[in-house]
Amino acid sequence: MDAVFFGKLFAMLGVSLVGIATWSAVVAGIGLATGGLGQNLVEPAVGWPLFALLFVIYFSMAYLLLGSIFLAIGGMATTVRDVQTLSMPVTMLQLLVFFSASYAMARPGSPAELAALAVPFTSPFAMLARAAQDAKLWPHLASLGWQLLWVVFFVRSGAALFRKRVMKSGPAGSDKAQRQRWPARLFARRAVR
Repeated sequence: MDAVFFGKLFAMLGVSLVGIATWSAVVAGIGLATGGLGQNLVEPAVGWPLFALLFVIYFSMAYLLLGSIFLAIGGMATTVRDVQTLSMPVTMLQLLVFFSASYAMARPGSPAELAALAVPFTSPFAMLARAAQDAKLWPHLASLGWQLLWVVFFVRSGAALFRKRVMKSGPAGSDKAQRQRWPARLFARRAVR
């Protein structure tokens, strides 16, 4: 089940990256045609090529983190209505994540910035802003490892919830299935005698 959840998550990411690449190509084409592409942009601390790479990586990590939460919600719900009900608070929290990361990056070195760097959901946004301000690369490697750890945790937890609650398999589901089959087995044995 873990492989199915990881497959779904990375397939969703792939579809979104194709969409972003398409719209980026359209915007770049318009910018090149009008001659107004990036004339007044300030160069980020890590440089444009590395910043673009970090943008794609951090976008992917933010997408994977959020997608893993939605997969875990799907694992807790047995009906479409339950999924919609449980997804609404997470959808609203998306705005809070973005605004808290923006607030923290306006205050470098503050406890708000350190919290934004540590919390896995705000970390991709905060670290991308840090790439524009600071040229050090080791914090990005540490942050990406931290975020990947949380993606794995959420996907594995969501798959376990899905197994137990929706598929009714695993330790909790098999005990319940055994209890439900017990009277049928008892009557089957009596009929044979």
